[in-house]
Amino acid sequence: MNLSPSILLNRQKMPALNILTRFLKLNFDEFVIGQVYDKETITEVSRDSVEVGTVTLNDGSVKKVYNTVKAKLFSYRREIISNGVLDATIIEFPGNQVAVQRKFPGQFTWYTEWSTFNGDERALSKDQLALCDKKPVPVPRQQDLFIEFTKPIYNQLTPFLKDFYRRY
Repeated sequence: MNLSPSILLNRQKMPALNILTRFLKLNFDEFVIGQVYDKETITEVSRDSVEVGTVTLNDGSVKKVYNTVKAKLFSYRREIISNGVLDATIIEFPGNQVAVQRKFPGQFTWYTEWSTFNGDERALSKDQLALCDKKPVPVPRQQDLFIEFTKPIYNQLTPFLKDFYRRY
């Protein structure tokens, strides 16, 4: 480390002044961005006593006809998982001794859901029908996934550092 003459002079006059006594080393041990998991679920759904039409009787009266309606629901879920572990090490000088070392994990799961069906839509609930109106959403950019999985790491690291440096 290059120290200016004025800093050296001040350090010689004030021996209690420690220019660099410790430093913080942050390093990702591991991280993965964008592990994709696709899940498909097929469900047979039905609804009983649904009006399916009318019939005209011999006497000319019209009666409603009720029956069970069925559909096959195909539900999809795509998950994009990003995670990692940050290694935080505080090293003290002189001697390069590790004062403290901690590992902070973080994970973020982004997902999108949608459905399709074959059969009679009246067999579906309102929620199921709403999912059938959705299409898969494009995956977020990798840098956005990185930022999201580091948020819980930041929320762990900040109090750790405040607590450590509160002593000094």
